[in-house]
Formats: sequence, C-alpha cells, structure tokens
Amino acid sequence: MEAAEDGWTVAKIDSRALYDPVRMSECLGKPYIIQSERSLGATPWVASVLRSKIEAGISSVSRPLEVAAQEMKGLMLVLDEVQDIRDYADHSHKPEVKDTLNLIHNGEVGRPVILLAGGLGTSEDAFSSLGVSRFYRGCVVNLGRLASEPERAIIRDWLVQDGGAEGDATPWIDAIARETHGWPQHIITFTEPAAGIACACHGQMTPGGLEAVLRQGQQGKEEYYFARVKKLSKQDRMALGEALVTLPLGASLEEADVLHILSWNHAREKAGQVFKRIVHKGVLAQTREGDFAVPIPSMQDWLVDQYRRGRIRTQRREAGL
Repeated sequence: MEAAEDGWTVAKIDSRALYDPVRMSECLGKPYIIQSERSLGATPWVASVLRSKIEAGISSVSRPLEVAAQEMKGLMLVLDEVQDIRDYADHSHKPEVKDTLNLIHNGEVGRPVILLAGGLGTSEDAFSSLGVSRFYRGCVVNLGRLASEPERAIIRDWLVQDGGAEGDATPWIDAIARETHGWPQHIITFTEPAAGIACACHGQMTPGGLEAVLRQGQQGKEEYYFARVKKLSKQDRMALGEALVTLPLGASLEEADVLHILSWNHAREKAGQVFKRIVHKGVLAQTREGDFAVPIPSMQDWLVDQYRRGRIRTQRREAGL
C-alpha cells in the first residue's frame, strides 16, 4: 500500500474501536501492560479483562490516537462494513463514536489521519446519523459492477501474478467471469481460491483445478448471500423472494410493493422496520429514480430460488409427504 511505503501507519480497525480506547489501542498495535494474576488476585479470565489502560487512557479514543500520532508521519484507519455504525444512532456509545468521528473529521489528532471506510449504499446515511454529513469532493466513491474488460484483467492478474499461472488462462477467466458478473465481492470470492489452486499446481491450470475453483467460489457466494440476509427471518426472506419472482433481473420495485408483501406477515410499523433492515443489509439498494432493486443480479436469482424451494417444502408438508 502506498501509504505504508510512504511512512504512514496503516491500521485495520472495527466499529468497536470507534468508542473503545482499549480496542483502538490494540488495533494500533500498542500492547497493554497486563498486571500479574497474583497482584490482581483474580482468575485468568478476570485478569485478561482488567488490563491496565496505561496506553489507551481511560476516557476516550482520542488518547491512543494522540499517542500513536507522536510516532508516525500519518495514520490511515481502515474500517470495513461501515454501514453498521448506524446501529450506534440508538446505542449507548453514540456520543463516543460521534466524538471520534469529529476528532478525525476536523483534523484534531496532531498528525494527518485518513479514515478509509468501505461499506454498502447506506454508509453515507450511517455517517449522517452520527453527525458527519459533509464530505470533500471525491471522498465518496460508489462502486458498482465492473465492465467486462477490467473484470477480466483483474481475474488474469490474480491468476498470473498471484497464482503463477502458465499458458492460456482464457478458459479459467471465461468460467470465473460467468459466475462473478463484474461484482467485486464475487471476483475476490473466486479469484482467491483460483490463485491458490494455480500456485499449488505449480502454475498448471487443469480441468480438475477449475472444478475446485468453481465449487469453492459458488460456496463463497452462497455464504455471502446468507450473511446479507442473516438478520431476516425465513418468513421475510420468502416474502422478498415472492416480490422478486416475476421481476426481470435488474428491474426495480417501488417501496410500497415490498411493504405490501411484508405486511402479509407483519403490522405496518413492523413491516417498515423490516424493509429498512433489508436496505441496511444491502439486499435492496435505492436507484436514482427512488425505487429499489437487488444490486447483484445473481443474488436476486438466489433469493427467488430460496423462495421456490421454500414453496416446494411447504407444499410437500401440506400434502403429507
């Protein structure tokens, strides 16, 4: 990474680090001085909890950031799944998170600090809910599907540069591109195992190796989809699949259409809450026209397939089979 090569400190953080000085200090690689179990007079578990906060301080995240700033040229904090910080809008840690974001946003750490945050389409709203609503031009980049040419170039780079693939990589690139549809998350899901398998086979791209790549990638896609709908009940997933079953890939729905189907299982207010959760998790994304669509075409196929499988199971039960 260019920042690290230029003398900056690069630290991967999680949402907890935005309000917990102990966690932030750990993410910055600042070890805690742990008192001995004997001096604490506690069990090992309690001793691990009662860590000395000498490095982090006891009041706010500002302390570990300021301590780290003394030793660095600049600091880049990398936060993934940033849309989840919206959960703090009604959380007891909201003031601390707001203070940390304002500290970074207003340049009050003592050294240059960049927060590199990646998340779903609701990420900007998440920042707004915590008081950060203005961004410099170019600071927000909305990533969508890659066009065919750059997608294939990325797959080739993974195979050749990371996997050491030799010979004609076109069959593997073609097969992977048919599964990834230009979606960055899926490209990673398939190309990581592809590079590993090519490397393990000393650069040889065999049919058996490709079968293993596709099998692992498809499993990874399914895990990704399940993670997106994790907090939705099976009943709500079925309702969403039903709303999509006759919808062409990439077409959009009005919010009222989704709420109508969700209201079959919930009162109006609860249906609205479920709809917000669906958008928050990135299962649906708002279009420029204000409607909602599944951002990943293959995820729409998966949701419809889940609905159809559920219907078959229900019909079999009702038939006593």
